Amino acid sequence: MGPVGDDPRWDVFYKWSEYLEKSFPLVHQHLTRTRVQEHALIFEWQGSDTSLKPLLLMGHSDVVPVLPATRGLWTHDPFGGEFDGEKIWGRGSTDDKSGTIGALASVELLLRSGKFQPTRTLILSFGSDEETGGKVGAKHLAAWILEKYGPNSMAMIVDEGSGISPLYGGWYGLPAVGEKGYLDVEVKVETLGGHSSVPPTHTGIGLTSLLLAELERNPYKPVLKAESPLVSLVSCAANAPSAPSDLRKLVNKLNKSIENGRPDKDILKRLREWWVTGVGKALVSTTQAVDIINGGVKVNALPEVVTAYVNHRIDISSSVAELQERLVHTLGPVAAQYGLDFEAFGEDVDTSEFAAHLTLREAFNSSLNPAPVSPFTVDSSAWRLLAGTSRGVFATRPESYRSDEEAAKDLQFAPFLSTGNTDTKHYWDLTGNIYRFAYMFIGGSGLNNIHTVDEWNDADGFVEQVRWFANFIVNVDESREI
Repeated sequence: MGPVGDDPRWDVFYKWSEYLEKSFPLVHQHLTRTRVQEHALIFEWQGSDTSLKPLLLMGHSDVVPVLPATRGLWTHDPFGGEFDGEKIWGRGSTDDKSGTIGALASVELLLRSGKFQPTRTLILSFGSDEETGGKVGAKHLAAWILEKYGPNSMAMIVDEGSGISPLYGGWYGLPAVGEKGYLDVEVKVETLGGHSSVPPTHTGIGLTSLLLAELERNPYKPVLKAESPLVSLVSCAANAPSAPSDLRKLVNKLNKSIENGRPDKDILKRLREWWVTGVGKALVSTTQAVDIINGGVKVNALPEVVTAYVNHRIDISSSVAELQERLVHTLGPVAAQYGLDFEAFGEDVDTSEFAAHLTLREAFNSSLNPAPVSPFTVDSSAWRLLAGTSRGVFATRPESYRSDEEAAKDLQFAPFLSTGNTDTKHYWDLTGNIYRFAYMFIGGSGLNNIHTVDEWNDADGFVEQVRWFANFIVNVDESREI
């Protein structure tokens, strides 16, 4: 999209802010609202004790588009926000109107009660372009907060993320305590043009294909280190009612080896395979995906420039620099074999007299190292507040009053990781306590059809999410440990 003010597609956000004003009058009466880049919004509820670090809750108002070709597949108007008595239907009903509206509704209810006045300042920060990287909204919101409050000034941050899921017969709250890194790489092959009737052994497209095939022949190996949050998740899951006995034994042995200061590498390898076979490689390895390729303009003309784009999601144990080094190591022999000049990320790797050139470079200004991992043990006051609030809301959910069986259920809390990136990537300087979590029950697959046809949200579950926000705001406000 073009700049705000020039591109009329941004103007829809004026209707959004008007809707918020009508729906949450007390929020707009008692909190200070600031427009950042016009459509990104900050709400501040000033606390009485400025020595306490503020709580920051995040969300975003933008949504992914509905493709015209799929509009007829929707059973409800994708932008109607229709409620059928059980579910709320529409694009953004889960991602992320549930987070933004949930937070605002909880503050409105706290104000309406007249019984709560914050001691600790509360900040709501809502981006306007999370789905395209947050470079207009979140980036400037974070800069605004950093300028006003300073580095490491927030007690903790909670943004959209993973929720509550069933696992081996138990319920688990799984906040993402970290995010994978990111890098898009442009692979460009430049060759001499000419007529297709007298072709070389390999055209530019052929050379590019060889290079991309070499990448796919060398996928990134899974990695699971003892300090990974995923090891803690498996340790917690091993105690679930229906967890396999062999998993319990492995976890017990691993924990003992960690306590002795020598993590058992064989057990880590077996647990790594547990992740690979049960969930997939994405959580325990860097991934690569060749997503775009362009080259050639006419069937009888040799292509002079061929470009491909490879998307990488970088494992938390790796880095952008390590990824770039591996790409050079993988593609260098191919470039040498076919006589390609090779330039990678601004450095000459190899030169050749052959009139063909291979260039690797960062694409779309995308470079991002993995996020710092937030604390996820009971030693952390932030983790205790997040887990304790969630377990308390779970214990008092409506179902718990309907049967002894439901009342006996407990919510466990374990750390998770995000394979994608949220707007929190712009907020790292504000606190070390960043959690990507939604108090939302997620069962099976599909995640409520986010980013696809018939996105929905469970209405009763959303009410519980609002209740969670209110409890969390009050609990963090009362805490003096953070």
